[in-house]
Amino acid sequence: MVYLVKDSGKVRAFYSENEMKSAGFKKADLSVSEEKYNSNGCYARIIGGNIVVGKTDEEAAAEERQKKIAEYKSELAELDRKAMAGRFIRDISIAYAKANGMANGKGYQDLVDIEAQAAVIRENLAQHLTEE
Repeated sequence: MVYLVKDSGKVRAFYSENEMKSAGFKKADLSVSEEKYNSNGCYARIIGGNIVVGKTDEEAAAEERQKKIAEYKSELAELDRKAMAGRFIRDISIAYAKANGMANGKGYQDLVDIEAQAAVIRENLAQHLTEE
């Protein structure tokens, strides 16, 4: 067990009850398993007067959201690399081909397909960006 004690606005951790008592504390404010305490990098702090071990649900959700945003941005960058052009150039190329009767052939279809994939990714990304 890990014995967690509030001490002057900070959390002190002790790996034995004897260690805690020899430091001058009679009772732990919170006890958790070593596995739980170690699983989050030994991260504990005081929130609202209570000791919180690890990330709060809100912090975990925000971290996951940021991870998804980074993944979507990476996917969009990969599509830009695959097309050898960013969205603006793809949009202009597709519009130019349509306007000039050149909307056929593999190159045109590749751009249309890439832009369709990018549109889905941008939609997913927008949902995560509006959650802030």
